Amino acid sequence: MCRFDDAIDTFEESAKIHFHLAGPCDGYLRSMLDLSNALNSSRHYETALTYYEMLMRHLEAKYGADSEKCEIDLFNMGNALFELERYDEAQQRIEQAMRIRERVNGSNSVKVVDCLISLGAIAVAKGRLDEAM
Repeated sequence: MCRFDDAIDTFEESAKIHFHLAGPCDGYLRSMLDLSNALNSSRHYETALTYYEMLMRHLEAKYGADSEKCEIDLFNMGNALFELERYDEAQQRIEQAMRIRERVNGSNSVKVVDCLISLGAIAVAKGRLDEAM
């Protein structure tokens, strides 16, 4: 049993309870994000990606695809895709998160810098060192 197993079980149960009581409410969405992040941190990237995608569908339906509520899920999804070596998809998600972050936080924000770092790592993984600089 890995150190994340208890957290994963707790977040999964929390998501089920929230959804059963109130559908895709904010508590459910938070539990889904926590569950996805715990799966990602425990290197269960495929499973995390499944939950990130499910969460994204709910976020887009509730807030719209360009909502600031979507940026963290897009960023985390991009990083999970990177770990799965699905670099083109990862780049798309990170770029989408960066556009939202730039609009909401400004181009000099730490959140935008995090996206640039991830995009640099993707460029290196693709063998495009000139783009990584």
